[in-house]
Amino acid sequence: MTRAAAAFAILLGMLWVEPAPSPSADKPLPTVAPEALGLSAEALAKIDAAVREAAMDGISLKLHGGLHRPAKPFNHAQQLLLGAVADAALSLGQTLAWKESGGVCEGNNLFAAGLPNIDTLGVRGGAIHSEAEFAWPESFVERAQLSALILARIATGKIDARAIHSAMVA
Repeated sequence: MTRAAAAFAILLGMLWVEPAPSPSADKPLPTVAPEALGLSAEALAKIDAAVREAAMDGISLKLHGGLHRPAKPFNHAQQLLLGAVADAALSLGQTLAWKESGGVCEGNNLFAAGLPNIDTLGVRGGAIHSEAEFAWPESFVERAQLSALILARIATGKIDARAIHSAMVA
């Protein structure tokens, strides 16, 4: 395995970059059960070797997580957040259509870390993440206005971010 393979693993979100351990703490890096990653023991050994090779001058890498990220659930905190954002949109004369995609993006990672969030609040368009993806230019301003209003409402307390976040553990 090459450093490029290790970089690929980093891009997959499987690695945390951490300060290198002191020379006196020369312990082997932890490994992850192959079944947790959906990989064979041989493939995991190659990745582990690549991770070890990539460590240099004060930087060590540790295998973390896996390749499985389930879709984000729609819990009470998500409902509260979506309601607040939909209300902000309506106050600007905009309507938002919510659709479960079953897909995976940064929002899944944020949710897993305990942070309710909204995915894809960007511009309107279609064929997302494909060669045919397009955006409607008139939506650039409306989404910027909506984003600014959401942030203003959070800053003024009109959207109670603490209450929404608390609903994640309720």
